[in-house]
Amino acid sequence: MIGITAYGAYIPWHRLDRQLFLQAWGGFAIPGERAVAYYDEDSVTMAVEAAMDCLRDREPNSVDGLFFTTTTSPYKEKLCSATMALALNLRRDIRTVDIIGSLRSGTSAMGLALDSVASGRSSSILVTASDVRLSPPSGMTEQAIGDAAGALLLGRDDVIAEVLDSYSISDELAASWRGETDTFIRSWEDRMTMDESYSKVIPQAITELMKKSGLSQKDFARVVFDPPGDVRRHTRVAGELGFEPGQLLDPGGIFMSVGLLGSAMSFVMLVAALEQAKPGDKILFAGYGNGADAFILQVTNAIEKLGERRGFKKHLESKHMMRSCNDYLKWRDLVPLDQARRPDRGHISVAANWRER
Repeated sequence: MIGITAYGAYIPWHRLDRQLFLQAWGGFAIPGERAVAYYDEDSVTMAVEAAMDCLRDREPNSVDGLFFTTTTSPYKEKLCSATMALALNLRRDIRTVDIIGSLRSGTSAMGLALDSVASGRSSSILVTASDVRLSPPSGMTEQAIGDAAGALLLGRDDVIAEVLDSYSISDELAASWRGETDTFIRSWEDRMTMDESYSKVIPQAITELMKKSGLSQKDFARVVFDPPGDVRRHTRVAGELGFEPGQLLDPGGIFMSVGLLGSAMSFVMLVAALEQAKPGDKILFAGYGNGADAFILQVTNAIEKLGERRGFKKHLESKHMMRSCNDYLKWRDLVPLDQARRPDRGHISVAANWRER
């Protein structure tokens, strides 16, 4: 049996009411709030937090590989997963891999990890997905996106959700992207993104997977796939596929409370679903981004023995509401500020880091 053996998540403590964007820029605000990474947090530190939550009751030495996935790596040239492995006290003789640049990098890495375990090369691989994305100030995307991370441990022992089957497709359409010199997310017009990509790619992946496995809509207790920029399209696509509203993990609720989480969205949604799952439940899980990866999971009795985690629910309940957009703009270096009248703080010393290690 191969599948998910543990899960974890991380949502930053700070939240920003979207009405504050209305006060700052005018226009109109999306209801709800979004999660905001603190000034000293990035996709790597959040991924480490999610991984620690995932490995809460697991022996670090049992992990054979670490895959870090994101669209917002803090380095253009450096293996972040190696830094994470040191922070997590993992063995040195493991495979560390960064998979970056795609909103479905998390589910793609999950597929690669499952292949490695199935081949016998690895017994247990930790996959993390984390993002701190930026959009131009004053736009609706600035309100919609949020920061978070998720982690899944994949292996053979104590499997809480067996992976029964999978299916992947590729799709070349520039829905959203960032070039080499871009700071902010760019995207094509919504009509093309929604009608010609998301609303065709996700249904095709899910339909082909159900056909391949011989299962139908009624066989699934929960259906989990990440929404596009317009979360209403998610519900429409699910309805067109023949799923009942009660089968869906409501991404609108996650969107309203923390935002669209980039490459971490599908993992955080799956963590939320696993927190509610019962033995025997089948979960249809998919991730979208220049194509789609879809998986069929079956929850096992081992989920009842999984140790307590902060996961999605407890992180959601622990929050601090920010009083204005100013701190957010300052933390993300989006506005120039008067420099403090003291010597510049030097960069982290590579030699000092080596001695500390």
